Amino acid sequence: MDCISFCRFCGLELMDSVPDHSTLSRFRSELTRKKLYQPIMLMVNKQLAEKGLMVKGTAIVDASLTLSPFSPKGKLDHQMAEDRKEDTRSDTEVMEEEKYHQKKEEESPNADHEARWLKKRKKTYFGYKRHIATNDDGLILGVHTTPANEHDSQGLGDLMEKVPEDERTEVMGDKGYKSNKNDQLLEEMGSKSLIMEKGYRHKPLTKEQKKRNKEISKKRWRVEQTFGGLHRWFGCHITRLKGLEKVHHQHILEAIAYNLKRSPGLVHLLVK
Repeated sequence: MDCISFCRFCGLELMDSVPDHSTLSRFRSELTRKKLYQPIMLMVNKQLAEKGLMVKGTAIVDASLTLSPFSPKGKLDHQMAEDRKEDTRSDTEVMEEEKYHQKKEEESPNADHEARWLKKRKKTYFGYKRHIATNDDGLILGVHTTPANEHDSQGLGDLMEKVPEDERTEVMGDKGYKSNKNDQLLEEMGSKSLIMEKGYRHKPLTKEQKKRNKEISKKRWRVEQTFGGLHRWFGCHITRLKGLEKVHHQHILEAIAYNLKRSPGLVHLLVK
């Protein structure tokens, strides 16, 4: 039944020939070569906006892991990055990690040498980070992809560049995105920062900061709901592709699919 619905969506009759895997793969590669994934997403979102489905103003940001099964074989011989502490490693530890992956390029040629390891809640993961920005309805405004070992705060600038200016007058996020650099970046972009404050050693949060964080956390659930939908509907927590660029384009296609799937429900709410 799903195959029939797909054919109808693409305008194909039951007796028409259907593109095989190699055809779709070449088409996907051509989109990559011509860098068309991002323009396609912007075009789809523009059409949704023309129908009144894209609420403008606040961009809510968050990140999640996309796992890769193509990890290098053998024991790790370096200190891997820990979630929320990715930027605390020494230069020596970072250099040892890069030497490890350079060595594995020869020993494990079939591995994905652009993905990275990350330790999170005492478990190890190999893959990438998907950063997304959503609006208040959870529709995805922009996508940015990094190796898993890159700190969340490092991806905010690139993510915001992919979100139209009128859709990021405010930027809301958890404390993983908090840094002086990002505060300054958002100010220069003309966006109001609604990123949660974080405490430091010998400098705990004030009552006002805690209250502000609590108010922000009440609204951030939209982006978490979006990640849940991506995972539940499309199995978006894993990739079968290799390389940062290809995985990023997978993330964009999944974002487009998510927005299109959510749209009928939003139309129903508008009609009401």
